[in-house]
Amino acid sequence: RMGKLDEAAQWMVKAQGASIKNWSYETAEAKSRAPVAQIVVMAKTFVDQGDLAKGARFLEDYGLKADPNEWWVLNSLGFWLRDHGASLSGSRSKEVCHKSASYYQRACKAVIDDPTAGASERAQVHNDCGVLFHYPQYHIEDLAKGVEHYKKALEFDPNYLDALENLGLCMNP
Repeated sequence: RMGKLDEAAQWMVKAQGASIKNWSYETAEAKSRAPVAQIVVMAKTFVDQGDLAKGARFLEDYGLKADPNEWWVLNSLGFWLRDHGASLSGSRSKEVCHKSASYYQRACKAVIDDPTAGASERAQVHNDCGVLFHYPQYHIEDLAKGVEHYKKALEFDPNYLDALENLGLCMNP
């Protein structure tokens, strides 16, 4: 199965390159049909089978090649690596969580720059990033940075439930 997915993803990378020149991604619906979106779906098959590391590697190999600045590719990488890092131990766990942080920070910038991203999507990305900094199992433990991301999420969507709850948890450590 992996061989076929690799081949399919290679074609999607080529299609993404061609489509950027010939297609407008000015709406969320158009973006959902983009070849890079199909690559994310392919990578998610591994995640759905419980292999976060394989899903992340697939997305790094193909999703970033198709579009290195797409916020939902970067956020997915941050999310999958965050949870994968938490399942590891020792220095490897810390290393994977720090790699997750770099993807999350890129996603935070990219989602703000994307005119098709809605307020709740912007809030979600910042909330997801805040979780990485706030919760101790991710080995970064920067409560102030977590709070900063939760507050940023609430600037975009003042009723974003996860950010409200996480901010409340931060205020009562």
